[in-house]
Amino acid sequence: MIKNIDKLLTDENVENVAKYIADKFMAATPETRDSENEFVDIDFDLNKGEMKSLPTNTRFFVDAEEDSVLYDIVHAFYTDDKDSLPTDDQEELLKELGADFDRLEVFIEKIKDKLENEFKNSIIEAVRKNLLEDVDSRLMPMDSIEIKDLFLSNPVFPYTLKILKGRTIEEMEDKKSGDKGSIAQDLLNKHLDTKKSFEEIIATEKAMGNDRYRYVFGVEKIKSEYNCHLYMWIDYSLAQQEKVKEIVERAG
Repeated sequence: MIKNIDKLLTDENVENVAKYIADKFMAATPETRDSENEFVDIDFDLNKGEMKSLPTNTRFFVDAEEDSVLYDIVHAFYTDDKDSLPTDDQEELLKELGADFDRLEVFIEKIKDKLENEFKNSIIEAVRKNLLEDVDSRLMPMDSIEIKDLFLSNPVFPYTLKILKGRTIEEMEDKKSGDKGSIAQDLLNKHLDTKKSFEEIIATEKAMGNDRYRYVFGVEKIKSEYNCHLYMWIDYSLAQQEKVKEIVERAG
């Protein structure tokens, strides 16, 4: 059912996609947090120098570039072009789609395995150099890495909306009732339905006297969804205290 599935889900493309993700991660820096197409974050907690047991502590999200195999796969499986799918036999359609997505899951597991094994050292060194200010490997060995999850998606609207409001104390006291439902969701629905900008919609609603938009003066888009979501667990434990003390004394 998925077009070109046999050409997309190959062992060669397991290598291509794994390398693509690894290369993107190895180029990531703290500034990537503010990037439109990438996000990287590490969040770990140490107890007396030992890594606490957390489900994941390292996240990397990235959008696929149009000339990449990852882009082709994401758009083949998560297309919005539902009109192109046959509708004469829904049961058979769902069965075929289910089989295709089962194959995708196997493909993703192979990518995870390749990242965890063949790209382990490259990922760890990238974390050390780019995200942890080149911390000494003798202080933080980072011997263990696990690829916990890898999700692919192609969201219709990959943002969370933050509604910007402003009103004086008098205006707040004058407002008799709270908002009914989410303004953000209403704004998003209107945007997707009409293709108008958020600014146009807000202006129109104000002109129509919609009280819900009375104090709204703008909207902020916060990127929250990407084509690829990679979740990892890396051992950020410090070396044994005696070793740390020795290294510090030598450095001093």
